[in-house]
Amino acid sequence: MENPPQSSQSPGKVSRQILAEEAAKWSREQRAAQEVLMENIKSGGNGLTVRTVVSNRKKSIYIIQNGNYFKCPPGSEPDLDAYRVQTNLHERKCTFGQESIPVALDPCIEAEVAPIEYSFGEDWMFCLGNGERENNYFQNGTLDCGNKTKISVTQFLEECAIDNNIVITFDYFGDEPRKDMMHNATLCTTWDPCRLSYLYRLEEPPTELMPAFPTTTENPCESTPCPECLEDAGSDGSVEFRPEEVDTAIEDAEKV
Repeated sequence: MENPPQSSQSPGKVSRQILAEEAAKWSREQRAAQEVLMENIKSGGNGLTVRTVVSNRKKSIYIIQNGNYFKCPPGSEPDLDAYRVQTNLHERKCTFGQESIPVALDPCIEAEVAPIEYSFGEDWMFCLGNGERENNYFQNGTLDCGNKTKISVTQFLEECAIDNNIVITFDYFGDEPRKDMMHNATLCTTWDPCRLSYLYRLEEPPTELMPAFPTTTENPCESTPCPECLEDAGSDGSVEFRPEEVDTAIEDAEKV
């Protein structure tokens, strides 16, 4: 029986290669765990998430639970202290005993992966939220979002961005074991809640990407006179007859 082939590398090189492979494997596992945790945080996971966005115009705070969005009434905000002491029961409590209000969508989160589309007469737009779209455009080139919500990129930047940068702060109150989460994904800067900030950048497409305005093809039969008409038409628009044609017409009329 033949002996297995022996490595021509020195033991030190083999050890370094093994360490590099283990480090790469650990790094891949870390990234995978972070992606899972990030998706949990964005949807509220098995608890709830409070997301905060500050723009040039305002500050908005939403509660995310089971993938749905809520906000507190004016004058109140999510009760973070109450969330910390809840055990396996995550109520969307607001300060001053107020009840949270459902919100259809969160453009600050959803616009990151939504396509930017041009709508004639409206500029660059998003179609956000749940719903179906049967047609992309109306016949006049206006964007049709169907059951989705149409929001302009300009409005989105006013509500969500500072200098085209969207910074979202998440406070995640979940039931995952803290030690396991910290060991598998070093994503949170603090715990109870898991807090992290997330940034992406978004700008309007440049002018050269703006499509040409749709036009209808003109029917040449409606705009181009026939050659015979051009020959026979007088300067005042009347039709000129030859003398023999006039005589023939008079004879035909007398016979009748």
